[in-house]
Amino acid sequence: MWFSRREPDESFAARLKKLEQRVDVIDLEWSDWFDRFRNLYAKLAKRVRTASEEADPAVRKPQDGRTPPGMVPVGSRINPLAEALLRGTHHDGGA
Repeated sequence: MWFSRREPDESFAARLKKLEQRVDVIDLEWSDWFDRFRNLYAKLAKRVRTASEEADPAVRKPQDGRTPPGMVPVGSRINPLAEALLRGTHHDGGA
């Protein structure tokens, strides 16, 4: 019968090994690009934060760099989506 158990063909095993190697290469490339993007995004976020601090003196941190516990720095802003998620009022509109 065509579905009987038998040892896999040598060509099938070679193709499988080659595909596994290609997946490993793609995974390494994806990880590299993700790290590059993450670093670039961090640099951009730091530049935006620095620019907003320079533009609005109320956003600046105290001289010691710390905010008292339970206090939000003056002029700090939160993303509306993050605020809704923190309050538990966000609904994604899904079914």
